[in-house]
Amino acid sequence: MEESGRRRPSDNRIGRLVLAVSCTLIFLLPFGSAAHADPIQAGTTLFPGAKAIQDVTVFATASINPTGQELFFDDLFGVSSAGIVRETQVGDSIDLTLTGWAFEGSNALGDYRFGAVGPFTGADYSGVITNVVQDPTDPGFSTGAPSSFVSGDVFLTGSSFAFEFLSGPLAGIVLVTDPAQNFAFEASFDGLPPSLGTVFTPTAGSDAVLNVYLTDASGALVEWVGTSSDRRVITTPEPGSLTLLGLLGLLGFLPVRKRRAMACARC
Repeated sequence: MEESGRRRPSDNRIGRLVLAVSCTLIFLLPFGSAAHADPIQAGTTLFPGAKAIQDVTVFATASINPTGQELFFDDLFGVSSAGIVRETQVGDSIDLTLTGWAFEGSNALGDYRFGAVGPFTGADYSGVITNVVQDPTDPGFSTGAPSSFVSGDVFLTGSSFAFEFLSGPLAGIVLVTDPAQNFAFEASFDGLPPSLGTVFTPTAGSDAVLNVYLTDASGALVEWVGTSSDRRVITTPEPGSLTLLGLLGLLGFLPVRKRRAMACARC
């Protein structure tokens, strides 16, 4: 017999208790794999229309200088569908190599290309994206799709790059920067690819001015002919900026003495 004064819990009360406990456990459990980021997977990110820009000085005494006066090319630039080749993310970092970093352009001396040309390929340059952050609301978050990339700090480096004349009086001549010097770029990315106008600028501690040498058929350095400075790479230019830079590039080809004379005439 049951003890007097005590009631057995009704079936309804037991059912409600089980339901409450079950709901609590559901909220305490992880939401499944969709709540966990998968590392950004290996792949290639391209920057169509990327522009590399630099100032180039050619010494008056250089054998490739036909004027006998020092030449200064302000904002000499080339265009390329450059890109980065990503390894699979490890921790908060992604290792990189480069692809397509051969930038083409033209000026008063003819057509040219520079970067990963001549003896160099994209494999000669390396880089890394650090401090990678992913967006948990992105559909690709759980699969490591590049669309889930929110931000990261990009660092690229190499020991030397080449400059090759494709037409004009200097066609076939190849120049290279001093391999004993270091050049490096950095940028902050807000996506893969990043927003319009994202710019790689020289990394602090890298050489601001690179010596440029003429090479012979074997690739040996034979003559110090000038310098490269103020280098930067715009990954995805703003519309219309390419035309403006083209005009500036043509105006920039002036002997140094003539440029100074024009400046004095305006004083």
